[in-house]
Parts: sequence; C-alpha cells; structure tokens
Amino acid sequence: MGPADTSGAYQQWLNGTVATRSSIQIFTPDRRISNTTLTIPITGVGRINRVTSTIGSAANGAYLTSQYRHVRYLNAAADSGSRTFVPIISVQEMQFIRAEALWRLGRFAEAAAIINPTRVAAGLRPVDANGPPPGRDCVPRRDDGSCGWLFDAIQYEKRMELFPYDGYTHYLDARGWGRLLPGTPLHIPVVGRELITRGFPWFTFGGLEDTRNSAQLPNAMRP
Repeated sequence: MGPADTSGAYQQWLNGTVATRSSIQIFTPDRRISNTTLTIPITGVGRINRVTSTIGSAANGAYLTSQYRHVRYLNAAADSGSRTFVPIISVQEMQFIRAEALWRLGRFAEAAAIINPTRVAAGLRPVDANGPPPGRDCVPRRDDGSCGWLFDAIQYEKRMELFPYDGYTHYLDARGWGRLLPGTPLHIPVVGRELITRGFPWFTFGGLEDTRNSAQLPNAMRP
C-alpha cells in the first residue's frame, strides 16, 4: 500500500537502507486504508486498518514491522483469518487481466473504465487514458513520488482489490510487471525431495549473482 501514501513517507522508506527502515504511517485519500484503530468486531471503513501497536517482530529487522493489518476476512470467530475462505480466482481478477490487456493494446480509455468503479468507491478520483489526475491527492504514486501513470493505477487497483489472494497471483504479476526485488528467483525450482528421489542433483534459483534466473531490475528502473 506504499504507493497510496501522499506524504512522502513511503519514498523516504524506499530511499533508506534495510537497517534504517521501520514502520511508517500512511496518509492517503484511499478509504480502503484506514487510520481507524483496529477493533473486533470490525469498525471503520478500511480494509486495511491501523493497529494500536506495531505488528511483526523487530528481532530480525525493524523493516519487517508494520502499523497496519488487513481485515478483509477478519472476524471475531477467526481473528487470524485462518478459518475463512480466500478466493483462488474471481471474476474481478479476470476484469483486471482484461484491463492490462487493453492497456497493452493501446486502448487506454477502455482500460481506465474497468478500474474506475473500485477507485471511485474508495474515494479516489477516476483515471483517464493518461492515468490519475495530478495533484496532492494523486494515488498511486511512483517510487520517486511522482504521480503514477495509467498502468501504475491498474497495478495498484489490482493489488488493493485482490489482496489477500492466491500468493502465486501476486508473485507472477510482479514478475510480469518487472517489480520483483533484485535477487528474487524468476522460476520455481523443483522440490529437493523430488530431485533426490529421481537421482538428480538439487539446485535452486535466486540471488544477485544468478543473472539469468533472478530479478536484476532496480527500483528506479521499474516500468
């Protein structure tokens, strides 16, 4: 949800080192992200609510902590969300795939029309063929803090509307969009136990030294 921030805190977080990064507060007109304190049963309008205390352990690094928690499937009976249904594929996902396809075909106005209903419902201004309207309330923003393009808005809207969702969807989207962090594997290796069973040497992917099979694109060069 970092691209939703309009205060500049997210850009400061990106520009910091892993050692200096910590949880940040998000200021955004997107009503899906709420600074309403998380309670059970759920109150407020957000799908992502601010918590009373930072979540996540800082023992392995403060960059792993957050002030927010997703509450889309949270309820009093299943506080962790572990006893609720999480979709694998939905009509909404198909609509976002169509929006991306239209954008790649240069049919920008049609792509914008697909993502505008959820944007407007969340309190954001509609996009057009050029992307979000510029201004202080521009959402999403690019890594350098500038107002996003139409494709940035398509990516952002898909992430916000589908999260939490099947994990492979987010990974494969990030791979296709060139947004994997450097060193992230581009392929899923065969399970080690299967290789041993078949008598093959075990192997893996990933790491910056693996230039053919791992992401190498730095943040500033992302499309």
